[in-house]
Amino acid sequence: MCVGEAPPALQNPVRARALQLRIPDEHLWVPVPESLKCEAFSTESCEHYGVGRGGGVCEPITIPMCQGLAYNQTVTPNLLGHTSQREAVVKMSFFNAMVQSMCSVDIRLFVCTVYAPQCSAGEVQRPCRSFCERAKRGCEGLMTSFGVSWPDELQCNAFPEDDCISVSNGDGRSFRPACPSPRDILFFLFHRKTASLRCCMPREFLLS
Repeated sequence: MCVGEAPPALQNPVRARALQLRIPDEHLWVPVPESLKCEAFSTESCEHYGVGRGGGVCEPITIPMCQGLAYNQTVTPNLLGHTSQREAVVKMSFFNAMVQSMCSVDIRLFVCTVYAPQCSAGEVQRPCRSFCERAKRGCEGLMTSFGVSWPDELQCNAFPEDDCISVSNGDGRSFRPACPSPRDILFFLFHRKTASLRCCMPREFLLS
């Protein structure tokens, strides 16, 4: 509505607000659309703490930290809503010291499954809550020494407990495929409802 067409009360925002609080005049109230009423939203399977489901078109991973994973396709927006891998790289810099120090054997894989999540047929695989907790727990001492806290948008209770990716260090002898290079360290990604995924990480990356 143009200012010239507005009722006198609405031409002064402060006065309009005061009148809204005092007089429930139907001309001063804008009804909430049915689609935006609170009752229309589900209380189940909700997204919070900034962790969404992501989704879009699969694309090759270009993020340096996430090279050499068991998967090479990701998607944007990612789980935190970053619309490009370039943007994700900037945000991931918070974790550089943690990944290089190997404060947790899970930290690199966890960070990548959030910032460069695996994409399969346009669908995103999310990390499990237990995966997040292990990564965070292993690096709490290092974060304390730097005077920083775990990012609010990655609070572990924002992640699912089922239909998600968990991690093992490959202790099981029954299946341990070799890495392409003997200098690589082998890890396994397990998706609870799909196949297991192998992940090899270069020792040079871990020890640098």
